Amino acid sequence: MMAETSAELFSACYPLYVSGMRESFKERLSDELGSDWFELGVLPALTDSQRDNLLKLRSREPQPVETYLDAAHFGRVLYRNHSTAFADALPNLPRVMHDLNVTRTLRHLWAHALPFTATDANAAVRSMLNVLIPLGRREAIEISARLNHGELGQSGAQQMSATEETEMTNIRSSDDEMGAPLSLWRELQSYLVLDFTVVASDQIRGGEQMQTGSCPVKWCKSITLVL
Repeated sequence: MMAETSAELFSACYPLYVSGMRESFKERLSDELGSDWFELGVLPALTDSQRDNLLKLRSREPQPVETYLDAAHFGRVLYRNHSTAFADALPNLPRVMHDLNVTRTLRHLWAHALPFTATDANAAVRSMLNVLIPLGRREAIEISARLNHGELGQSGAQQMSATEETEMTNIRSSDDEMGAPLSLWRELQSYLVLDFTVVASDQIRGGEQMQTGSCPVKWCKSITLVL
């Protein structure tokens, strides 16, 4: 397969990122707020101009409400709803806000045909993965594969050492208990994982506790794969 250019890599990955984020907002906010999740969790988070534009689009082109969301909205909506809907998967709010902003800013360069380098594309795609993997989004698998096999993956991505891979293999043994993030990790295998963070808690989304076994702490709230 020929290596993708920076713009080609971003243009292939960005729609996957947007789709994964839209579904995450829909699933998590509807869990917390019910069928009115868009009116209660999204619209109040937006600026006046964003809200007006979105409502005009909604009246003109009726479609599933999550499809009105784009990268310009993600940060505001996640920030407003972080403690109730996202803190379990994305506990480090400053970090996730940074990743959302990196993707949004570099998307602007790409969309307006401004200088867009391999470093830019690499940073944008890594920021996408930083958010999608902890959320358990399967779009992360295709994005990671593109980054790993393309020219940017070969030049910019660090592979795990043998020791790190052994440690992650041990942690993968708890896959069935830990759910989506480790299930994604098993499919991603050695793609781009530079750090592994476990957040301890007595409470977990859904009200159940899970014994992690090989994790560094006995009880675990969320798994964050930091790329």
